[in-house]
Amino acid sequence: PRCVRASHGALFELPYMKGSIEDLQKLCRRKRIPLCVSHPRGVDIGSPDYEPPSNGLALLLREEYAAPWGPPQVATKLCVPRPWRSTGRPGSDVDSFDPRSLDVAVAGGI
Repeated sequence: PRCVRASHGALFELPYMKGSIEDLQKLCRRKRIPLCVSHPRGVDIGSPDYEPPSNGLALLLREEYAAPWGPPQVATKLCVPRPWRSTGRPGSDVDSFDPRSLDVAVAGGI
């Protein structure tokens, strides 16, 4: 309830879809938007060189270890930037950040 209230209704403006992976791929082709998944070796979306698609994208959110299937081969792989990369925060935990450890809702929010 607090998250819904904090969004001031914005969450109701986000389009979403529930269905099979084939349904999602058909939707992406019909809308001409790229299908994207989070991947540690994907395109760094925090990079100054990253240009988001002008017509938007479909972000496939799934539990990394609970999904019975891997990401589609045709999906564009995006890398979640390390949250403290630009802060210069010292410590050994900087190299241990693994976006796969994030809950699917948190990863989608980032």
